[in-house]
Formats: sequence, structure tokens, C-alpha cells
Amino acid sequence: MECTINYGPDLQMSPQIKFLMACDSGNIRRIKALVESLDKDDRESLASARMEGLGALHAAAMKGKVEVCRYLVEVLKFDINSVSSPELGMTPLISAVSEGQVAAVRYLLDKGADPNKQDHEGYAPLHDAAKGGFDEIGRLLLTGGAIVDISSSEGTPLHAAAAFGKIGIMQILLEHHADVNKVSARGCTPLAETLLATPERLDESTRLKCLKLLVKAGADLNSRHPQTPLVIGTLKGLTECVECLLEAGADANIPAHDVGSKPIEIAAESGRRKLVEILFPFTSPIQAVPNWSIEGIIAHAKSINSKDKVNQGDNKDSKVDQKLHDEKAIKQDAASSKSYPEASDNKDRKAQLKLQGGKAVEGKDYAGALKFYSEVHVISSYWKPLPILN
Repeated sequence: MECTINYGPDLQMSPQIKFLMACDSGNIRRIKALVESLDKDDRESLASARMEGLGALHAAAMKGKVEVCRYLVEVLKFDINSVSSPELGMTPLISAVSEGQVAAVRYLLDKGADPNKQDHEGYAPLHDAAKGGFDEIGRLLLTGGAIVDISSSEGTPLHAAAAFGKIGIMQILLEHHADVNKVSARGCTPLAETLLATPERLDESTRLKCLKLLVKAGADLNSRHPQTPLVIGTLKGLTECVECLLEAGADANIPAHDVGSKPIEIAAESGRRKLVEILFPFTSPIQAVPNWSIEGIIAHAKSINSKDKVNQGDNKDSKVDQKLHDEKAIKQDAASSKSYPEASDNKDRKAQLKLQGGKAVEGKDYAGALKFYSEVHVISSYWKPLPILN
């Protein structure tokens, strides 16, 4: 996706703006002519000129205009690690990586660009290479000194690659000894990121390939960050992934830590017979299930669900009171975000989703619960386009 700075028809064409436009378009002759026409003070102001958060070197790098980058760095002596703006915090290297500009990345690294300088949200060039699946750029960054497990609040580059199913760069990161079991600040391993990814982001074939790669690299099959892989896979109905995990040695007897149900119980209670059949040979008998057979487990789950529906009816008044209490809490939470309008909508939405997820768990609707919690995970996720590319 090509990014072009929007200058607008009514914008005053100052020398700085003309210069930015020429750098964005890659017109090196125009750039040199403009620079030669300026006095000393105007020339010195070019390095700090910005349009939509981007400086001249950032724009040229993003477009892959290596000749322009060379002129700005070697002749005009622009800072190769300059930050675009406080709002973006992008370096020229991040700009080039975000658009997959291999030649520009190579040039900037050769000239001393810092491969570990992070933007205002803590994401380094290697995060963007991983998210975009830019294999060659990933190798360039790692060869140029990028820290393979550099962390943002959302995780390492391997978390990013796993979340987007970028198998090539996952392999590259693992070859450079990326920590396959690193737990991110929000409590996910790379394997959990792969399993939690939405179908819109990650098709099942790619998801399975990512899972196999992570398992081969030594992923902890029983990590409870945020749940065991088997619990997540069962909740999401990922039949092939569950089979792969079991074949690799995942423990089917570890329950979900918030509700205490084993994967086979979750499968039965959510009506996933195929998963019950797959999990049955790997699961030890559960004392609460009187008839330990596939049919017996499913029948027990149906009886539990029926009892829950009756109990929900009996507790209707208390549920109404709880709902009013929860809605009040949501409103208070949203009100506290008024000074941050950009975050308010997401914060309110996340509170509602968590409330719905909790209710789904109470009703043993585990598939529904994961749907709500997964959406919270997506809203909280950094895996979104940089603001300049929206």
C-alpha cells in the first residue's frame, strides 16, 4: 500500500512545504534546486519541517526513494534517527520497514540507523517487519543488530508474526533464537497469539502451520498464558489444532483456570461432539460424570446445561440487580475516559465485552465467552496500522 502525504489545495506553499513535496515524490533535481535557492536559515529549517507528522527523510524512506535519502543524509546531514513527531514517534527506518522498502532499509542501516529505536508505543522496526511478513527486511535488521526479543507492551516480534501468520519471518526469528515461550505484558505466548487470532486475520491452514512451527521450536504445550493451548483451541473449535496439540503431547487434563472445566467438558457443553471424540482417549475419567463414555459425557453436559437454565430463571431478580450494578460500573468507567475521547469508545466497548464474557462463563457458554474475550484481546491489540497509514 503506497502512502502519499496529503498537502491539500489551500496549504500555503512555503519553501519547507515545497521541499517536503519534492522529497515525497522523489524529485531529486527539484530538491537540489530548492535547497540551492534558500538562505542559510531556511536551509537549517528543512530538517525540522513536518507534514502530517512526517519529515522529509521519513517520507523519502517510506516511498523507498534511496537517492533522496542519500542526499538528505550525506549532503544535508539530516539525523538518520530523527523522530517524525511526538504523536507517531517514527524513525526513518520504521517508516521504510512499515512499507516494505528493502533498499531504503538497507541504506539506512548501512548509514547507522538504530535498528532498536522504538516508536512512542514501544514498537521497533522488527515488530513491523514481523507483522508485515517482510522476510528480507527481517534478516537485514537482525544482521544489523536488531534485538530478536525486543518487547513492546504487546509482545515481541515473534508474537506479532504469530498473530498474523507470517510463517517465513517466524522461522527467521526462531533461527535467531527468539524466545518461543515469552509471555507478553498482556499475558500471551506466541502460541496463544496464533490460536486467538480471528478467522479474518488468520485462515485455519495458516494457523495450523504456525502452530506446528512453534511446537517444533519448543513451545510450552501446557502454558496457562492466558489459558492452555488445548483450552483455547477447544473453546474456538479448532479441531485440527487440537489434534496437533494432543499428538505433540499436550495434557488434556489441565482445566481452564477460571472455570475449572477440562477441555472435554468445554467441548461437550458447547456441543462439539467431534472434539469430545478426539479428546476422550487423552482425558482421565471425571468423577462428576457417572457414565464415562462419549455418549455419557455429552449427556452429562446436556443435563448440566438444563440445570443452569432453570437456575438462571430462579435467579432472575438477582441477575437484574447485578446487571444494573454492572451497567453503572460501565458508565462510571466510560465517564473516567472523557478526557481521552479516542480511548473512550474502546474502553467502554471492552467493559461491555468483559461483562458479556463473564455472563457467558456463568452460563457455561464457553464458546461465547471466548468470542467476547477474544474481541477484548483484539481491541487491546497493537496489531493495527500505523496512524499515518490509515
